[in-house]
Amino acid sequence: YRSADSGKTWVAVKTGLPKYPDVTILVAIDSVIIAGGYHGLFRSTNLGEQWYPANTGLDDTNITALCANESVIVAGTYYAGAFVSTNKGATWSAANNGLPLDQADRAPAAVTALYNNTVGNWIFAGNYRGVYYSSNSGAEWFPANAGWGYTWVTCIAMVGGTMLAGTYQGLFSSTDNGDSWKQAPGKWSTRIVYGFATLGTSVFAGTGYGVYATTDSGKSWGLKNNGLNGAEVAPFVT
Repeated sequence: YRSADSGKTWVAVKTGLPKYPDVTILVAIDSVIIAGGYHGLFRSTNLGEQWYPANTGLDDTNITALCANESVIVAGTYYAGAFVSTNKGATWSAANNGLPLDQADRAPAAVTALYNNTVGNWIFAGNYRGVYYSSNSGAEWFPANAGWGYTWVTCIAMVGGTMLAGTYQGLFSSTDNGDSWKQAPGKWSTRIVYGFATLGTSVFAGTGYGVYATTDSGKSWGLKNNGLNGAEVAPFVT
């Protein structure tokens, strides 16, 4: 759906999409919009009026994450790791150099989170081994997992120089671009973090127990559940 009035009204823009498109992720680069989900990637150059499949070069069309910077789009998949496009989604190539294999050591591990840090154009990827980073548009990846065990990373965000990683084992933070991490104490060790949203200096975390918020780069968090009745909150935006 598309809104031209800041969300007051919406119109369907699905020409070219499957009957049940299952779109879960959107990114935009210049005038191109890429939509991803478990039916693969679709590309539009006219604000969604028409969509075209954009899976050339992908070995897996189960799309789990997307991010974009000025020159490259990175797509995470469930069964084949990461892929990059340097032509705004027209074609893709595998980008798994340095990323781990899956737990059976047979194929690239699922990439379940992606984040582009505009400072230095570093790209961060999350999988079951933690966080990895690339400083060359996905050509090579390096671990940024000091202090971690095995834990699925579900989402990554940055605020005030602090990087936050949501996982199946709670929330972790880093103030040195992933060189070292600290796990948030207390209740966070039992919270699965599904998604982040940022608004200025505030970060909101969606969990199985509702929404938590921080205004001090993750040092302290408060429950913000008024009206949610403790609902499980997955990805959301501000």
